[in-house]
Amino acid sequence: IINPKIYNHNIKILNKNFPKCNHISAITKKAYKENGELNYDNHFLNSLSEFDYLKRYPDKYFSPFIALELENSIKEQLKIIEYLNSLLNNKP
Repeated sequence: IINPKIYNHNIKILNKNFPKCNHISAITKKAYKENGELNYDNHFLNSLSEFDYLKRYPDKYFSPFIALELENSIKEQLKIIEYLNSLLNNKP
């Protein structure tokens, strides 16, 4: 979102070298400033829909090992994992 040139470069790499492990965080709908820089990624999930961006990526971009980069409680993260399993296993 912030740097399309880097994004496109990373997509080219992903299409040649499939990940062995992923780490994911929430993506907010509105940008915010952190340390003077514009950001969308967030380490605290406010809504499950902040993971819906993952629907846009093909299955080959996901390994069987996905680490959550979140500061939510363990109880919340267990619910998030259920949502992600459903989201990633039911993609079109």
